Amino acid sequence: MTLPKISNDLLLASYKKFLFIRLSELKVESLYHLDEMKTPIHLSLGQEQVSVGVCAHLTDEDLIF
Repeated sequence: MTLPKISNDLLLASYKKFLFIRLSELKVESLYHLDEMKTPIHLSLGQEQVSVGVCAHLTDEDLIF
């Protein structure tokens, strides 16, 4: 089986999205103890690539929640 070639531009864009999600969630985690967020949090630390990979295949007609 031959794997498809992925461009360096796509790899870099994906990495930037992984990093943005990771840093955002680490910030939420660091502030949660202040008890100003009145909701439970469900972080995806270590699973960022799932979100980026799924969203990379969405079209403007897809609905997600």
